[in-house]
Amino acid sequence: MVKIWKVDFSYFSNDSDDSTTSSEDQDHKKIFELEEASENVEEETENIEMIVSWNEDSNENELSDEKSIIFHDQMITDLNAVPTLNNTDLFSRKRLILFAAIVAIMALAKSAIERYTSKTKKEKSYRFEAIFSQISHISSNFTLQNLDSTQYNSIEWLADFDRRKVDPDDPELEERYILTVLFFSTKGDSWPYNAHWLTSAHICEWDNIDCINVNGYDKVSSLHLFENKLEGKIPSEILKLSNLGKVVRK
Repeated sequence: MVKIWKVDFSYFSNDSDDSTTSSEDQDHKKIFELEEASENVEEETENIEMIVSWNEDSNENELSDEKSIIFHDQMITDLNAVPTLNNTDLFSRKRLILFAAIVAIMALAKSAIERYTSKTKKEKSYRFEAIFSQISHISSNFTLQNLDSTQYNSIEWLADFDRRKVDPDDPELEERYILTVLFFSTKGDSWPYNAHWLTSAHICEWDNIDCINVNGYDKVSSLHLFENKLEGKIPSEILKLSNLGKVVRK
């Protein structure tokens, strides 16, 4: 509580009546009382300033506390706004990651296959063209250009699927081509005796084929096709087997 000090300023009045009753001692006493009152006022003023300052600090602290509370509440609100993952969500997330991994693996596999295919196509183009050029005198150009003909399919088999991979300059290639045309033309897959045909074995090891040695090379000398129940027409290319003595067909 602030004390209010009253000062009687009548002592300082210039009225003539008061001046006659005043004495020097009284004047000194009043002056002392005035100084004491002034000091008390100053002291109370400082107390008031301290109270005001304390109130201001308290208000700032309260505001700071209020801000902290608001910030805390906002953090709680933000955390509550973050979606939580239950077991179903985690399972879906794992499935999504697994799916992404599978897609990535498939993309890598596709890229590898494309590179391999591109390389294979280049090799095929070279080998196919080399074989085509080597046997072009055996079959007519018309049949060789027909993509559905047994002659074209035979070249394709020699270029891409024959595990023996006979060199285009090898003397065996021409006879191997002719026998392959025979196999495709007469449905060799259904022959009762077709052991080793269209395998990596040398043609002289194919079932029902006899060979002779000519100048260091094994050449087909006879074909025993009886009991093989050939279907279709024997191709004219068989006549190009230069050392063929007989063909037995039943």
